[in-house]
Amino acid sequence: MVLLLLCLLANVSLGLLFKVFPKYGIRNLPTIVINYMSSIVVGSVLAGKIIITKEVIHSPGIGYIIALSLLFIVGFNVLGRAFQIAGMSLTTIIQKMSILISAIFAIVVYNELVSVQKVVGLILAVAAIVFVYYVPKSERQQLGKDWKVIAYPFIAFVLSGIIEVILLVVGKEGLMMDSISFVSHSFALASIIGIAVMAFTTRPFIKPQEILAGIVLGIPNFLTIYLLIVLVEQGWDGSVLFPINNIGIVLLSALAGVLLFNEKMDKYKRIGLALSLASIVLIGMELV
Repeated sequence: MVLLLLCLLANVSLGLLFKVFPKYGIRNLPTIVINYMSSIVVGSVLAGKIIITKEVIHSPGIGYIIALSLLFIVGFNVLGRAFQIAGMSLTTIIQKMSILISAIFAIVVYNELVSVQKVVGLILAVAAIVFVYYVPKSERQQLGKDWKVIAYPFIAFVLSGIIEVILLVVGKEGLMMDSISFVSHSFALASIIGIAVMAFTTRPFIKPQEILAGIVLGIPNFLTIYLLIVLVEQGWDGSVLFPINNIGIVLLSALAGVLLFNEKMDKYKRIGLALSLASIVLIGMELV
């Protein structure tokens, strides 16, 4: 449970950092690339050695490393585009529904228990996300005007679900002898891809403040991926872990927004937070 709490805090800290970056002229893509490099250092420190080696090419998990690194870069750009086109609320609602992909995959492929409280908890989790990120009427009216408003958030939803499925499979199947190595090599390849993308799209190439931001960002970003794999390796069911993780992020992020950024706590957000707590309790009953 301590590791799950650390994972939640790491995820929330990522959101808080991205929220303040624009105030300092920090762009997302260069910061993300530096963050991947920083994550490699974090992995090496945790492993007590230089973690990047050429031997990983021959590991059974190399296909998942390549897939995950591509998803990191593509998913980031799709998510950014979705925020620009569809808005923060609608994009977050659709993206967080990825819990349905990972939970259903875990139940179907790994025959995880399907109980009444788990099903009700998942339904409440979906409802909580909708209420916390309630979409204004003006934004809902835009849905019928441009297919991109739904297309980009939907792609972000699918990519997020695939990432969760990969983490679940790697943790369950033990495809890497060392989960630190798996995460570090995924970030290393993502940084290479990101640098190639930046070379053709980003001007100026990178700013000093983006280097510092990326270094700071790398610590919680590494933990968000690594801790999920560790929890799966420790025996957590994917249909329990990923819903609790995602809805916990929604809950803590909403509270952080209210406490740190004076965001409005309207009736929809209150209902959403209540539903999220109920969801966590119901799904968490599987752990008893």
